[in-house]
Amino acid sequence: NNVVDTDVIEDYSELPKEISIYEISGPLFFASARRYSEVIEEIGIKSKILIIRMRHVSFIDETGFHNLKSTLKILNKKRVKVILSGLSEDIRTDLERREITDVIDGVNLCESFDNALILAKKELALNEDVEE
Repeated sequence: NNVVDTDVIEDYSELPKEISIYEISGPLFFASARRYSEVIEEIGIKSKILIIRMRHVSFIDETGFHNLKSTLKILNKKRVKVILSGLSEDIRTDLERREITDVIDGVNLCESFDNALILAKKELALNEDVEE
């Protein structure tokens, strides 16, 4: 049951402007974690929904996890919905074990980008209904 996101260069131009995409490539550990966090906050704050693609993340160390969690908390406060996509079974299990679901709804931990996109568009439609 290995779902692998295709590695073509993605065209996000069709996406609603309220949805942003950010991709983390490689292991998420202390050296890269702070930089990722800053960029994620910057991108996320400009959108209603942020999909963080993690298909190339093979490992998250304690510092990387801590930074990801605090970034998610900041985005929660700014009312930005975050969806993590491309999670391998190992990474998902690891995140759940470390209680990432304290700051992100378990339903927003997606195996594939397609599922994340479906979720994001549903969320956007719900938000529009609420705002009217």
